[in-house]
Amino acid sequence: MPLPHFTDHIAEKTKTLFSARLPLQVRVTASCALLILSVMLSFGSRASDNAIHINADFERVSASLHSEYLRAAGAQLELGDILQLPAHQWTATNSEAPFFGYSPDQLWVRFEVLNENHQKHHLLLELPYPLLDQVEVYLLQNSSVIQHYVTGDQVPFQQRPVDATHFVFPINLEAGARNSVYVKVSTSSALGAPLTLWSSEHFFDHQQAPLMIQGLYFGIILVMLLYNLFLFASIRHISYLYYIGAVLGCATYVASVLGFGFQFLWPHTPWVNTFAVPASLALFGLMGTLFATSLLNVRDRSPNMYKLLVVLACCFLCVLILSFILPYRYATIAVSLLGMPTTLIVIGCGFVMLRRGVRTARFFVLAWTILLSSVFITGLSKFGLLPSHPLITYSIPLASAIEVLLFSIALADRIIEIREQTFAAQKTALEKEKIAREEHQRFLELKFRSERGELAAKKTLLEAKEDNRAKSEFLTMMSHEIRTPLNGVLGMVDLMRDSELDDNQRHFLSAITHSGASLLGIIDDILDYSNIVAGKLKLKTSNTDLQLLCQECITVFSSNRERQHLKLFCSFASGTPDCIQADPARLNQVLFNLLGNAFKFTQKGHVFLQVSCDNQSAADRVRLRFDVIDTGPGIPPKNQQKLFNAFSQADTSINREFGGTGLGLSICKKLVELMGGKIGVISVPGQGSRFWFSIDCQRADNDFLQQHKLQADDLKNKTVLLISETPIALQILSDQTSSVGMLAEVAHNTDNAIEIVKSDRKHFNFVVFDLDANNPASLDQIRSLKQLEPLRNTHFVILSTPVLLPDSVTLQTLGVDTVLQKPFAPKYFLQTLSQTLLNASRHPLYAGSAKSDHADTDEFPHCHILVVEDNVVNQMVISGLLKKLAVHFRIVENGASAVDYVTQSGATIDLILMDCEMPVMDGFAATSAIREYESKQKLSPIPIIALSAHVLPEHQEKAFAAGMNDHIAKPIDFAVLRRKLSRHL
Repeated sequence: MPLPHFTDHIAEKTKTLFSARLPLQVRVTASCALLILSVMLSFGSRASDNAIHINADFERVSASLHSEYLRAAGAQLELGDILQLPAHQWTATNSEAPFFGYSPDQLWVRFEVLNENHQKHHLLLELPYPLLDQVEVYLLQNSSVIQHYVTGDQVPFQQRPVDATHFVFPINLEAGARNSVYVKVSTSSALGAPLTLWSSEHFFDHQQAPLMIQGLYFGIILVMLLYNLFLFASIRHISYLYYIGAVLGCATYVASVLGFGFQFLWPHTPWVNTFAVPASLALFGLMGTLFATSLLNVRDRSPNMYKLLVVLACCFLCVLILSFILPYRYATIAVSLLGMPTTLIVIGCGFVMLRRGVRTARFFVLAWTILLSSVFITGLSKFGLLPSHPLITYSIPLASAIEVLLFSIALADRIIEIREQTFAAQKTALEKEKIAREEHQRFLELKFRSERGELAAKKTLLEAKEDNRAKSEFLTMMSHEIRTPLNGVLGMVDLMRDSELDDNQRHFLSAITHSGASLLGIIDDILDYSNIVAGKLKLKTSNTDLQLLCQECITVFSSNRERQHLKLFCSFASGTPDCIQADPARLNQVLFNLLGNAFKFTQKGHVFLQVSCDNQSAADRVRLRFDVIDTGPGIPPKNQQKLFNAFSQADTSINREFGGTGLGLSICKKLVELMGGKIGVISVPGQGSRFWFSIDCQRADNDFLQQHKLQADDLKNKTVLLISETPIALQILSDQTSSVGMLAEVAHNTDNAIEIVKSDRKHFNFVVFDLDANNPASLDQIRSLKQLEPLRNTHFVILSTPVLLPDSVTLQTLGVDTVLQKPFAPKYFLQTLSQTLLNASRHPLYAGSAKSDHADTDEFPHCHILVVEDNVVNQMVISGLLKKLAVHFRIVENGASAVDYVTQSGATIDLILMDCEMPVMDGFAATSAIREYESKQKLSPIPIIALSAHVLPEHQEKAFAAGMNDHIAKPIDFAVLRRKLSRHL
């Protein structure tokens, strides 16, 4: 029997005893005993019974204070399992709002309700925490379930028994009934069950005030959103956009926490509740941080703080994205852990800006401080460190509403501040604009004067360019007009040399040739300088045999050295490449000019060409240095600076004595600079001069290197005796022989050589004897050496100039094996020694001498050449040159005749010499017509060589474009003509 019924039964028995007919003493004693037992049972009942008593005056009670709870860790228990558990596993609560933080446990809460009324009573059980995933409520009577409810934020809203923002369950009690209530909670949010039991009438009356507060809150939020959205549309300040985003995030969070979102916004999509809270908080953090940077202008006022806030905003963005992926618990923890330090940092930033005099920071700091306090309290409550309370529940909505208002005030203050600053800036700008307008007026006046001067300068420049163009065309025309008659003069002189002439006549012809060559050199210098100034000079790089190029240069000056009794030497330093990629014509031009100047100004002594290489050159590139050393008068230092200026010479008397335009060294400087080098001079008056220049070039291709490689392996370990009375010559010869592994000994004269041979009775493979014009007994000395026993089988090589060279009979009598003409490049000296070993006959081998101007009559047998030339004198010159070559030829006067001859005569033509400028039809048109005819008839193309007094590159390119194969410049040089014919026939 329940204790309350038992005490009522005792009271009835006491009344019976007093009414019974028993002795008074017995009745008093029994009554006292029953009374004492009743009181004791009554107190025991009140002490042990924690049920909620419902009477007629009942309004509300905190069911949590009358409840016991049980946390099922890792187990999913049902009501049947719970009813079987012993009582000691249940724990009484001592809080009106028990919360246990974020926990995966299943929470069970139970309490008993006693209806003391004599009629049915309708109650409402409230659980004011709408973020719980699943809530089940069981109403039991005598261990039987008489009511069962299932709801939660993961259950569609329409399944709730009462239409409310949070969980409300009807509890219907029978009169005098004692019922048990069991509540099961499962959630990924903070675990808790703050239960309140209401009478239905008082519950709905009590909800009016909270609903009004919540409506007021969302009304404020909506008004502020619309107001600031209108301001953003009007002002277009980015701060308003950040503000709107922050307010939206805050309002969404509050709506989710209070249950408004689920009730009114997404009642049919409960899955939105899994991310609504963390996503809205992350959005608020993102936009709030950006709002702080914009409102306080942190980017300009504190760049480091700005970077930190940007990093935090990026973190919030990541959390916002992750909130749609991570489970609710982890997403909420992440946003909470990020939000707390961010709030402190933002408040700290506000204080910093406040100290710096930013007045907007006042409202900003106050708003964030209020929000921080509410977030801090709510966070402690969610983690179970503070008990739940309505003030805590509504702290964030209240704080956020205050924050929204303060932010709006701060934003308005910021806009006012910006307008004030803008007004001040506009005022300053107007003042500066006035000053600028005055300055601009002065500038326009100066600009007008400047443009007027610039126009005058441009006019002068255009006139100068026109003058230069006219000068260039004039020079080109004059070059052509001078070269044409000069071709006739020099050609006729060349032909006259083959006739019978006395010494005076030959002297006169030499003077004419020298004068013509000088005139031709002057014309070439002027044309080159004109092209350099106009920027038209281009290099034509190709594989070049450097030793051959130097050999050709020094061979040209061999007659000068004999005439002036000067010695000419050429040496290559060790490691200098024999072959390079360069423009051979321009490199030859520079060397020719420097050597020409050396011979021009040197009266006695020698001229020395040295070629060396920079050891620091790269693998595929090389930097070469050329030195031309003479023993002339030298140049004073004050005159050296202007040597390389156009039209300048070291001494004006030089022009009167030696002639020249003063353009040579200036042209050399420009050419060297085009080749990536430098040029200079080192000179001491009375001690001669050293003109040097360097070029930067690539090494030659491997195939070209193999074709021009010096084959001197057979000279290794061969012995040689070098005899010369010139120390420089001995040194050069010694270096050259040592470079290929030969064993050399030097003798300064014949007596010294005889002494060397006799003292050691040495046998030499070679004896190299340098014939000297100052030693008339040289031949007798060779004969004496040849008679020495150790030298009987030795190869004798004589170095001689053409003037000193004996006839072949004398050389054979002396026993000379080879004669090498001086001057020579090192490569040709070593080739001569190698060829001497291979020469089986004992007849003298002539090496290094220039070919005779007289051609071999069998050089071009049965060749037929068509000459197209309109100038009669030039026809005579070309005829004479071709007759020297014993070539069959025919002359026509213009291009039209040439085309007719080729297309109609049917004659065999092996080559055409085509003048470029002729009446009726020029050479270019004629060549094009011939090529077209050959193409139609499918004939092999006839080699066509252009003859032109134009030497500029553009004229040569024009000839090649027309279909010509080669180009010969007028005046025609016999050696050049023969070389070109050999190439194409």
